Amino acid sequence: MARCFGSLAVFLCVLLMLACCQALSSNVDDGYGHEDGSFESDSLIKLNNDDDVLTLKSSDRPTTESSTVSVSNFGAKGDGKTDDTQAFKKAWKKACSTNGVTTFLIPKGKTYLLKSIRFRGPCKSLRSFQILGTLSASTKRSDYSNDKNHWLILEDVNNLSIDGGSAGIVDGNGNIWWQNSCKIDKSKVYSIALTLYNLKNLNVKNLRVRNAQQIQISIEKCNNVGVKNVKITAPGDSPNTDGIHIVATKNIRISNSDIGTGDDCISIEDGSQNVQINDLTCGPGHGISIGSLGDDNSKAYVSGIDVDGATLSETDNGVRIKTYQGGSGTAKNIKFQNIRMDNVKNPIIIDQNYCDKDKCEQQESAVQVNNVVYQNIKGTSATDVAIMFNCSVKYPCQAAVGLLCSSTISVVAGGGGRGAAATVGTPASMQLRHVLSTQPSMSWSRLSDKWRPPQSRAKMPAKTDKMVMTAKITTSVSIERWSELWHGWSREGGSMYMVLGVVVVPSWSSSLAVTPNMRKSLESESLSGVLVGAKVTRNKCNVWLN
Repeated sequence: MARCFGSLAVFLCVLLMLACCQALSSNVDDGYGHEDGSFESDSLIKLNNDDDVLTLKSSDRPTTESSTVSVSNFGAKGDGKTDDTQAFKKAWKKACSTNGVTTFLIPKGKTYLLKSIRFRGPCKSLRSFQILGTLSASTKRSDYSNDKNHWLILEDVNNLSIDGGSAGIVDGNGNIWWQNSCKIDKSKVYSIALTLYNLKNLNVKNLRVRNAQQIQISIEKCNNVGVKNVKITAPGDSPNTDGIHIVATKNIRISNSDIGTGDDCISIEDGSQNVQINDLTCGPGHGISIGSLGDDNSKAYVSGIDVDGATLSETDNGVRIKTYQGGSGTAKNIKFQNIRMDNVKNPIIIDQNYCDKDKCEQQESAVQVNNVVYQNIKGTSATDVAIMFNCSVKYPCQAAVGLLCSSTISVVAGGGGRGAAATVGTPASMQLRHVLSTQPSMSWSRLSDKWRPPQSRAKMPAKTDKMVMTAKITTSVSIERWSELWHGWSREGGSMYMVLGVVVVPSWSSSLAVTPNMRKSLESESLSGVLVGAKVTRNKCNVWLN
């Protein structure tokens, strides 16, 4: 009997313990919001049904204190004389491996002398790279023995902000290198000041970069990049010192920045897509360039370039697309708009036959240039040629579709107030098919899709390959009608390759010279051809068809 009572007591104790555990589990979760293995709607861990990945709700993430890793704490002197490279490497290693939101700090008020250095990720939680002081490049050639092409490289780090705090400076000390530039001596290779490589979700702001040995900032193989309030400077005669060089990068916006160098303010090369440029000040330099593309018979692809809002002053070029002969690929969907040019030597250029050598071999293939729009571009040209298109015969500038001399775009020839106004522009539609005509009064008019010789036109030889028409716009022509005073060529049954027209200010004469190898005589109903060149000067527009 005692044995039975003992066994019963043990059994009752076990039941009591199980009941207590059940009661506790009904009121207390496991600290992560889980109850009975389920995920509630307000739990800390949430299942993302789109990709079946467990993610933390941002509002409920555990709070982690942020930390700052300063190079000063790792022995950096910042006196402009001591080599601080090793101190920077140690600080970077610490910052990159630290848990929690981390800032890599270069303190203000000091100058840090550095050799070639690579800041490589991936990092755990590095979110900010603050350059508040001055980074000064070593002037010793031996300090670049490990990497002659780069001085500062930041690579393989995502979700990062590079902030100069409006005081931070990256100084390439290029003045001692330029006299032996690779553009002068091809055997000499010098360093890009700041290379941003394979970064995703990057912001660069409030930074000054100056006097790089060659390119100032190179953005390569990055995605989702913002560059804002950056000032880049180098003398106008410093060789190969592009301001911002973009290669194989997608989704980048450059805004509110000031760039003046000895080469392109911004250059955009192969593999770049969706590039936006807003509120840019450029000069001195070579303007905004797409290319060079297709060098050494290579393939190149660039698309989705939108330059909206820029001022270019005293630059060698304005907006330029340049491709080598022998290349292939496409440069397409490009728009230049709301741009002011002051005393620019070559305001608008498309060159499919670019050559930077003494002599280039003539080749038939070329990078195809498609769908380029120029809109609301105004200013002064330092030379008589305001627009020059040098297009491939075999792969013509379909991008030139829409070029016309109208009030949409104006380029005043003769920098410094010289010369008179000539205008250049683009129709809204790429499918327009209007052709040219003269009337007895020698004024321009808009006609149908067919070209018909005017009744009063003097008889011309049937096989002539040149036609010159001169028009004078009287003071009675209103500006609202200017956009209609244009003409062009189309190919029957196909897309139009060129629209061109002439509008000048009252009392000025303008001439259009066409020198095609016509498929039909001038007496035919249609004039067909493919654009291979165009040039707009102070008082004339020239077009070449093939």
